[in-house]
Amino acid sequence: WDNDDLELFDLVEEINQNFYEVMDVSQSATSSEIRKAYRRLSLQLHPDKNKEDDAEVKFRNLVSVYEILKDSEKRQR
Repeated sequence: WDNDDLELFDLVEEINQNFYEVMDVSQSATSSEIRKAYRRLSLQLHPDKNKEDDAEVKFRNLVSVYEILKDSEKRQR
């Protein structure tokens, strides 16, 4: 286990949801589809736009998941 693996494990524990479900894309999604989904969701979930109590947490989780899925090496892990 290296540090990236531990961070990934912590993120999986915190989010407790399939990363592809968070992004609302299939596991075979292209990087372009993932980027589009991220843009769409970030506009919906951004705390400036979303007044729900957990908007900040959802947005932070979205950003974290996107960081993983946009990186092909991290995505494979």
